[in-house]
Amino acid sequence: MSRSKLFNLSSNDFRLPSHLEKHGVVAWSPADNIPLISWPNGRWCLEANAFILGKYSSGQARKIRGGTLATYASYLSHLIRFCYDNQTSFFEISDNQFTLFINFLKSECLLGAPSRKVRDSNSVIAIGRLTLDFLAFVGNLYGIS
Repeated sequence: MSRSKLFNLSSNDFRLPSHLEKHGVVAWSPADNIPLISWPNGRWCLEANAFILGKYSSGQARKIRGGTLATYASYLSHLIRFCYDNQTSFFEISDNQFTLFINFLKSECLLGAPSRKVRDSNSVIAIGRLTLDFLAFVGNLYGIS
């Protein structure tokens, strides 16, 4: 399983359309340092990018190496890898799979140091909360309760 980072930050000159001005001219807004997320195989992850774009639109920080948005992308990377490795769509995750995912996050140890956990319980909780927020977003995106 590849452990390479699943996101890159948009360039300093990256812009997104914000609205239409008179005569149909598109106005652009700065959108530098927004995480652009991919699956482990390099394919664009539509749902994760739409979620991050929504957080960007609501004003989440993206400065200093991506800020809060980069933290969110990092947290979502765990779920993206889990779904990829288990060949499961985001909207197909069952309660049992979510429990398995959280248990994996809690039990993962540092390479070469099996007694040292990769993350503390507060980090697992933060990842779990964001994951649930993301899964609710995906459900809304696809009209699934």
